[in-house]
Amino acid sequence: MAPVVAAAGFGLLALAHSFLGERELLRPLFARPWELPIPRWAAERVFRFAWHLTSIAWLGLAALALGASMWTVLSVVGAVSGLIIFIMLRGHLAWPLFVVAAAAAAIAGGWLGGPGLVGVSFTAAAALCAVGVLHLLWAVGLRAGMDAALPTDDNGTLLLRPPSWLTAMVAFALLTTATAFAALASGVELFGLHAVVIAATVVFGVRAAGDGRYVGFTKTHRTSRFGRLDDLLYTPLSVLFALGGTAALLV
Repeated sequence: MAPVVAAAGFGLLALAHSFLGERELLRPLFARPWELPIPRWAAERVFRFAWHLTSIAWLGLAALALGASMWTVLSVVGAVSGLIIFIMLRGHLAWPLFVVAAAAAAIAGGWLGGPGLVGVSFTAAAALCAVGVLHLLWAVGLRAGMDAALPTDDNGTLLLRPPSWLTAMVAFALLTTATAFAALASGVELFGLHAVVIAATVVFGVRAAGDGRYVGFTKTHRTSRFGRLDDLLYTPLSVLFALGGTAALLV
């Protein structure tokens, strides 16, 4: 009886926290004139998901009280929390940390083993191939979408104009990395293969973290077209590639 009471308590707390928080705090707060020195849209999303993530954690405690596996609860809570933040504010650093924690908990719990890791690696490899082919097309003269993939300042001025040979080298590196991810995840043993995957994983992790100005989670210039696309697409892809490399190393 005691576990059921504990679970009911945590569950009711979670539901009341989210319902009353929306009605009594968040909606009245967002209805007031905005005076904080940060964009309103970003602040509203941060406040909202930060509030409701607490409820998700309490539901996880309710599941634990009913006897659910600790690693399963940790993985589900982490994955759901990461997904919510990814949908609401992709430029926030919390979602990849939640995803990594969820994956680690799933591995520790024994239900994200070899096949799951192989799937993550091959997904990253497929995306790398697509991005590599796109860079190859840019290198031979295609212009569609190229400017949107280059960093700009807040006025839209390009910060770099890579020559065709450099774009071709990037394409080669991406396609080589895709091959390395797929090969290592498939069990291929070649001299230097682990080193290539480790190096690529570190590079993508650093790219996701950013330079503190124009790219990645740490960038401060977010209002340009590139800045918005970086939050929505480029940085999440870098996280996927880093996770794919990590998964290949763990297979």
